[in-house]
Amino acid sequence: MKMTVTLETIHKEIQQVKGELHVLRSMLNKDSDLTNEARRELEKARKETAKGEYISHEEIMAKHG
Repeated sequence: MKMTVTLETIHKEIQQVKGELHVLRSMLNKDSDLTNEARRELEKARKETAKGEYISHEEIMAKHG
């Protein structure tokens, strides 16, 4: 199935991602509330992202729609 990508759909997706990032940043700014395990997982995720080891938006959308 071929999807038509328009500036409007891209804009909507970007707005959604911005909102999700805002929520995540709010959560992450409260690092003191995290368990030790959560801190380790967060550090691991940050290192993986810095190395370019992450799942693309397309892969996430294909899996979770």
